Formats: sequence, C-alpha cells, structure tokens
Amino acid sequence: MIGFSGNAGFSKFIRWATGSIYSHVGIVLNVNLTSGGDDSVLIVESRTDTQGKDAAGAKLIKGVQLHWLSKRILGFDGAAWLFPLKQPLNQDGEAKMQAWLRQTNNKIVPYDSVQTLGAGLDLFDRVGLTYSQEDLSTLFCSELVAKALQIAGVVDPKLNASEQTPGDVVNYPIYGKPIQFKSDSDPIG
Repeated sequence: MIGFSGNAGFSKFIRWATGSIYSHVGIVLNVNLTSGGDDSVLIVESRTDTQGKDAAGAKLIKGVQLHWLSKRILGFDGAAWLFPLKQPLNQDGEAKMQAWLRQTNNKIVPYDSVQTLGAGLDLFDRVGLTYSQEDLSTLFCSELVAKALQIAGVVDPKLNASEQTPGDVVNYPIYGKPIQFKSDSDPIG
C-alpha cells in the first residue's frame, strides 16, 4: 500500500478533515522486478486528476486509475510512503485482489465525491448525517484500498469500506514500518 501526503488544496483539506498527515492512498497491483526499467511497480488508485495517461496509455478519468509508481511520483507534490505488509498475501488472496482491481479499472469506475466527504467527516456519524452505506459503484481512494485488502483476506470483511479514510487505512495492523520514498519540500502541518 502507498500512502501520500499531498500539498494541493484538496489534499490539505483531507488532512485537516481527517486529522491525519495522509491525504491519499493507492494499492500495489503488481511488482515486476524483471522489467529492467523504472516501470516495475503498478499501482491502482481512485483520483480526480485527469492530466496525462494511465499505465496502459488510456485517457484518465475521475475515478479508478492504473499507474506506474515511478511516473506517478514524478509529478506528485508531496511526500509518499510504502506500507509493506507484515506477512505476504497468500496466492489465492493475491490473485482475487489483483483480479478485482483489474476488473474495477476496466469497468471505468468513477470517483466517489459524495462518500469521500461522508468518510472524512465522521464526527456527524452518530446522528446519521455523514454515515455512508457501503456502495462500490463509485470509489474514492481509501474505499478502493480497503475493499481490495478485504478481498485479499487481510482486513475484516465486516469493515465498511465506504467509511475508511486514508488515515484509517494506513493504521491497519497488517503493515510493517512505513518506508518514506519521496520526501516533501512543503512541511506537513
């Protein structure tokens, strides 16, 4: 899993609303260390940025996107961390997760702007103003990652993926120590 702390306005808002330094998350789909180049790690994210092309050369949509991590980081204004799993996924869980991520990307699933706000403003959940029922017809970043990890069998299947924030996802007890691989020129705060 990749955790991001962006400096753009919406990223700063997410960090403020959730009380976390993390504004975005993506999930590693595939690692190909035999490629011999920079294009060795594929990640899947749900984003609103539509500048450029995805890893397959297709036009980007506001929603689920497939990227080479090396190219994604080049244009990213902020810091990024790898959250390695404490235990590797079993083959069946990894295959199911990868299949779901590819299907979700191929379906051109749009970004979930409404539930993003509901997940981030949990303080009103008790009165029913912001609680989100799980709905995967549209996806925001942490909803995508939470569901992928559920499908892989490493996160509680009863967890409501539509209520997860980047700060929630990075705190799952399945990860080892995070490794910062991109530093930030703008102080987090």
